[in-house]
Amino acid sequence: MEKKPAYDRIKYFLLPVYDEVTLFLHGMIGLLYLLFNIRPLASDFVRNLSLLGGGEIVRDCLLALAVLSVVCLPIYHAFAKRKKWGWEKMLMVGVITVMNFIVAWNVFDYVKGVGTAWDLVIPLINALQSSFFLLLPRKSRIAWGSVSEENAPLGEVVTSGILVVMIFVLYRTVLKTHWSIVISSCIFYAATVNRLVFIAVRSLKGRRA
Repeated sequence: MEKKPAYDRIKYFLLPVYDEVTLFLHGMIGLLYLLFNIRPLASDFVRNLSLLGGGEIVRDCLLALAVLSVVCLPIYHAFAKRKKWGWEKMLMVGVITVMNFIVAWNVFDYVKGVGTAWDLVIPLINALQSSFFLLLPRKSRIAWGSVSEENAPLGEVVTSGILVVMIFVLYRTVLKTHWSIVISSCIFYAATVNRLVFIAVRSLKGRRA
């Protein structure tokens, strides 16, 4: 029984905690990617539509709408007071997990070309965190409250969003970093660093009070 607090601390730092801010930041990362690539994505979408029939056009339009809805869902929940439905939790965590593995694979492809092995560190951490979460028994995931229902303070949501935008813009427009590394760095901040930053801020406020 004495080991439980230490185990809980290890669990807390190894596993992602999908609170409203973390989910919101993942949605922001997806939205930023779409906005920064709106021209080529729109061009490809329109070109593909011109080659398809009526039924396929409807299908692709619905698919595009579904992708946009999934990206915006955690952003909506960060500002809405409504509780998340079970399928929404599963969808958001599932999309984040898939995104982590896709990004890690793309970084691996980039490293084989012009990158370095160090570029793989952050995406591997992201993928491993998602893997740890998926390997847990379903009841444990729910018991740990990994997908929190607690409403996040508006100031924390807005500040976190601004910080992610700054990181995204810095990596992409100033450092001219490859897309996969931009996204993996932002995901690492969203899933791990941002939470630690606000824990430190709250701790400092508590000491001053």
